[in-house]
Amino acid sequence: MDSNDDLPIVDVLTFITDELLHTYRSCVGEKDKEKSIIEFLERLDDDKSILKLKTINIEIKSDLDWFNVSRPLTISELRGKIVILDFFTYCCINCMHVLPELHSIQDSFPPESGLC
Repeated sequence: MDSNDDLPIVDVLTFITDELLHTYRSCVGEKDKEKSIIEFLERLDDDKSILKLKTINIEIKSDLDWFNVSRPLTISELRGKIVILDFFTYCCINCMHVLPELHSIQDSFPPESGLC
């Protein structure tokens, strides 16, 4: 998406996420899925819409409850890493259904790997 400069950041992010998800879901086989993600990541430095997202200067509040980390993290520490944020509640059945997938991702890419 070569962005329209008038689009709000959240719309740009939504479009990019939907585009990646559609491409990933249309893949056949693990190699094809891996290729689609690699191609997406290679675009990060060239796509104008992604460049627009990179200009956002935000920080995460340090007084929030953190899980699976020994201390609060900052955006600058996470730069260049793959980050998955999942907001859920224990009373939401759909939220509970995603937990096995999150565990699988964590097992595949432990923090020690340096990827996340």
